[in-house]
Amino acid sequence: MGAPTSSPQWFAIRTYSRAEKVVRDGLVQRGVRPLLPTVCTVQHWKDRHKAIEWPLFPGYCFARVSSEQYRMVLLTPGVMDIVGGRGAPEPVPPDQLVSLERLATSDGHRHHVPYRETDKGVSVIRGPFRGLRGTLMETPDGYQLVVCIPLIRQAAAVEIDPADVRPAYEMSATGSGASKSGSLSYLHAPG
Repeated sequence: MGAPTSSPQWFAIRTYSRAEKVVRDGLVQRGVRPLLPTVCTVQHWKDRHKAIEWPLFPGYCFARVSSEQYRMVLLTPGVMDIVGGRGAPEPVPPDQLVSLERLATSDGHRHHVPYRETDKGVSVIRGPFRGLRGTLMETPDGYQLVVCIPLIRQAAAVEIDPADVRPAYEMSATGSGASKSGSLSYLHAPG
């Protein structure tokens, strides 16, 4: 796709190991809007327990970048490069970024899951994630909506009620979410 255009677009930024927060803070200082989805985990030591915030996708941060900011982003401490193909940065598609941003700002328990390519997508028709698309995954504890970012081959999941989703093809075919087949297909968690 080439270098960022003058109109800002979202890009995935590859960071050095454990430099994601340094990159996020550096981007803010430079006037660039970052997105660093995180998860909170409790670390246990002999003498204490502490809640630690970790990046949802280790080694990556996202930023809304225009052509004027491109070089500045690359010179930010902790940045390795901007992800792309054929030697040029490639923007993250807007629908994927919107889904990721909504997961990152939700109260739901989100977590990293292995990336898997699938064409069995679902659309969320109600609830806090209404309008998002992803994959429905069945786990021993219930169901999860999996949102994938193919550009970086990463995925995140959040708990969801399966009654809140419909197969994606039904949403585009009918526009109403009414089911043609009446059945949902979903991935099973590895186990």
